[in-house]
Amino acid sequence: MRMRLPFSDTFGTNKTLGIQMTPGSLGAVLVHHAMRGPEVEKAAFFEPEEGRDLGADLAEFLEGEGLDTALVVTSLPSSAASLREVDVTIKGVKKIRRIIKYQVEPYIPFPVEDSVVDFLPGTGNGHVLTAAVEKQKISEHLDVLRDAGLDPDRVTLDDFAVNALYRRLSGEEEDGPVALLRMGPGRDGLQILEGSRIRLIRSIPEGGEGVRALIETLHLDAIEHPENPVKKVLVTGPGSGRENVAEELNKALGIPVEVWRPFSGLKVPKNTLDAEVEAKLTVPLGLAVSGAPSRVEEFNLRKEEFRKKTHSNVRNQLWIAILGLVILGAITTFSIQRKTGELEARADEIRTEMNGILMDTFPEIPQVIPGREFYQMEQKINEQKAQFGWLTSLTSDRTVLDVLLALTGSLAGHQGVTVDNISVDDREIHLDGRAPSFQTVDKVKESLEKDVSFSRVRLLSAKSDKGEGSVRFSFVLEGAQ
Repeated sequence: MRMRLPFSDTFGTNKTLGIQMTPGSLGAVLVHHAMRGPEVEKAAFFEPEEGRDLGADLAEFLEGEGLDTALVVTSLPSSAASLREVDVTIKGVKKIRRIIKYQVEPYIPFPVEDSVVDFLPGTGNGHVLTAAVEKQKISEHLDVLRDAGLDPDRVTLDDFAVNALYRRLSGEEEDGPVALLRMGPGRDGLQILEGSRIRLIRSIPEGGEGVRALIETLHLDAIEHPENPVKKVLVTGPGSGRENVAEELNKALGIPVEVWRPFSGLKVPKNTLDAEVEAKLTVPLGLAVSGAPSRVEEFNLRKEEFRKKTHSNVRNQLWIAILGLVILGAITTFSIQRKTGELEARADEIRTEMNGILMDTFPEIPQVIPGREFYQMEQKINEQKAQFGWLTSLTSDRTVLDVLLALTGSLAGHQGVTVDNISVDDREIHLDGRAPSFQTVDKVKESLEKDVSFSRVRLLSAKSDKGEGSVRFSFVLEGAQ
């Protein structure tokens, strides 16, 4: 078991060990957080034999490489998380943390009580990027690390580590949106960065299927952001070490593609790693760099029952216990009337705080009824779940991007058809547009009826617009169950 200094939790450490574990590889990078920036002290990569105990292999690997430090950061694959960007109307990280789990609940494919939810603060534009991971996966990950004698300080996602590394080294230098593609291990990770905000993040397959998914995603992003498309694609990770990978992707995408080597922007030991190994250590490097001291609370899946027990935690619990005994002794000396008054005052404080949370979360509520706060909160959450329930079931098998792509494909085959408006109301999609003739409107309806994404297609109206020489139409599409 690796020993830690008793006061390391109090005073912190200037070194971080980033560890990435997969069934076929172990990578670790030790970074020293110097005044002039992070410096790589040691980095190593190992491919364990299939069927061996991963925890034992990790312990042997770290001991053999001499990798040990007070602060450890590890990651889970991004594909293990349900990633959603949600709108947040309230301000303040503490307030958001109180409600974020309930905000995310309608959009994840597993029970929220069986998951840990955290978010990236400061993404801007009233949006928060959230990630929900099942508790079982976190528990299995921590069990392997405990078998290796490790108790990590933070558990994040591999793509969040790459994002932190990119922002630390070159995020302020780019002019326009950049697509950052992590190639392996396992599934690839794609994120489109616009300034400090992650505009889109998606887990895609490796190989040829992944290239098709990459083309599709960039195409849909260009449709959604025609005024600000992706200017460049940066590839990193194990797959980026393959020869001619940038040229092949450039030919497939028609966008400039470069191989990003983050080790080249840091001080590293000379003659220790080749380019192929450096590519495989991109995520461990990002984990280590993200462990730098910061005033911003970083994304961390070690919450609730997985919260790390530190010396400062024990000290705080001791003080809380002592304070509780003192308060208890004081309360026993008071009269029943005094105790009743204190309890009523505390109840009023809680009710006021609940009112504030309810109004911040659902500002459309005209009035909070005293004593009915819990019921009103439950009622509003159920309304939101019911309103978007069909989207949740839809995304369990197909992404919303897939549905929009299918809708685009159905309309693209008809000359002269333009779309004026697409809106979602409850479990219906309203589609308004123009066509050159009534016959074209009929053909559009036939195309939409053939698409399995919609259970029913209704033509609400089709009127001739003599001024424009076209036919205005309006459809209502119901999502498939």
